[in-house]
Amino acid sequence: MGYHNTQFDFRLDLHRMEEIFQGQTPSRNGGDLSVTPPPEAFPVPHLSEMPNEHAPGSGDMNA
Repeated sequence: MGYHNTQFDFRLDLHRMEEIFQGQTPSRNGGDLSVTPPPEAFPVPHLSEMPNEHAPGSGDMNA
């Protein structure tokens, strides 16, 4: 199944989206519509803090 027939479900509470987004796809490529959880992603890396960047001569805006 391709992602073009999929509605990702990002909500954590109960809902009835599957009752609406179902059945055969309206496009001419065939297939069925489905509601699925979003695909697994990679973990967010921990990055060090970056200094603020400003226009030259503006000084330190955190002071």
